[in-house]
Amino acid sequence: KKIKDSARGKPYDSVLGLSGGVDSSYLTYIAIYKGLRPLAVHVDTGWNTPESEGNIRKLATQLGVDLKIVYIDKEEMADLQLAFYKSSVKNCEIPQDHAFLAALYKEAAQIGVHYILTGGNLASESILPKSWGYNAGDLRHLLAIHKRFGTRPLCNFPTLSFWKRYLYYPFIRHIREIRLLNYIPYNRGQAKSFLNEKFGWIDYGAKHYESVLTRFFQGHYLPKKFGIDKRKAH
Repeated sequence: KKIKDSARGKPYDSVLGLSGGVDSSYLTYIAIYKGLRPLAVHVDTGWNTPESEGNIRKLATQLGVDLKIVYIDKEEMADLQLAFYKSSVKNCEIPQDHAFLAALYKEAAQIGVHYILTGGNLASESILPKSWGYNAGDLRHLLAIHKRFGTRPLCNFPTLSFWKRYLYYPFIRHIREIRLLNYIPYNRGQAKSFLNEKFGWIDYGAKHYESVLTRFFQGHYLPKKFGIDKRKAH
């Protein structure tokens, strides 16, 4: 109700991050089922699987959701991603995650909505130890690694500073992140079956494997280098 009331008379009442994975796909269905009017935003970092791209098109088309694709500069993205692997930090997913969040906030501010809907949820992510990763929103951390190991300037890569995320956007622009799946009974296995039967959604494997790079990172790099297997926690 708060989301609906915040944008009466506007074409959209929220921005919804859609990756093509099960969490964001089911989130899209729930948002429409509950009568919300989101603009679905997909941030393309160049690592999509064919399955995830197909899922995005199916959900957007069949649910009648407007879709905007934000393309991240591929050369800058690859250079920053490589810098993180050279640094040997545990969370090499930060470049992707940071770009996702920065792009969603920017889009919400541009179209004048106060809510960002994301697929993050306690059902499949609440038992991840903090020592297994690091905050993707730490811009100083990202820029420090890029400065030491990067080879090209970040001219187009979207960034989100501490000031913007925790002061400017919430208190001046009144933009909030909402994890809508935490407000409903959410079972990923049942969600996959439902999405497949209703929309022809295709499973791509383990959690977050809708990204080729994440599949390598979680399925090989973390277990081999650090002995961390996120698949067990998920």
